[in-house]
Formats: sequence, C-alpha cells, structure tokens
Amino acid sequence: MTQRDGIIKFENERIKTLQEERLHIQKKTFTKWMNSFLIKAKMEVEDLFTDLADGIKLLKLLEIISGEKLGKPNNGRMRVHKIENVNKSLAFLHTKFSGHKLAMTPKWANWNYEFPTRNRSRNS
Repeated sequence: MTQRDGIIKFENERIKTLQEERLHIQKKTFTKWMNSFLIKAKMEVEDLFTDLADGIKLLKLLEIISGEKLGKPNNGRMRVHKIENVNKSLAFLHTKFSGHKLAMTPKWANWNYEFPTRNRSRNS
C-alpha cells in the first residue's frame, strides 16, 4: 500500500465515522424533540427507529403539534394494523402539506413548529 492509498483509506474511514456520529446526533436530537411534545400524552420515544414503527406515537405527536384529532389509532399487533396507523399519519401530513414544501418552519426563538394552514398561498 502506498502512502497515498493509506491517506485515502484514512480519509474514507474518517468520513464514515463522521457520518455515523452525525446520524447518532440527529437521532438523539429528534428523539428529544419528539419527547418534549409526547410528554403531554405521557408517552416517550426511546428508540426513534423502532418506537415509530407501529405509528401510534407518530399519530399522537401529530395530534399534539397540530392541535387536531386524528382519531383513535389501531392497537392491533399485526403488520397491517401498524401500516394503517402510519398511513393515517402520512395522509394527515399530505392534507397539511399538499402544495407546500414538506418542511416544518422552526421558530428559532422557542423551538415551536407550526403546520402551514390551508388558506396560505402556495408562494408563501
């Protein structure tokens, strides 16, 4: 292995490490953000990737953030029940963000997030 190959290998390993660190930080940050809302429903996300799989906490989060009722989630254990909850969440987001860029706007001063209203023009 040449010195150049060694440098390239080191750089690639460093990039991979930094990417993993970034993912970990993002996961931790988003989990804390979700929990800051879910505490109102006496719910908590421990593992972002597994705790949202059944859609129940996601539905509750959307209800809390939007102030709208999304209906009772399906508490069944089968995959089809979990998909139903996730689809209900996605359908709600679609109605809120149809014609908008799919991004919540942070109000940096207090970290509140707001959903766009249906009356807002498409250019805003």
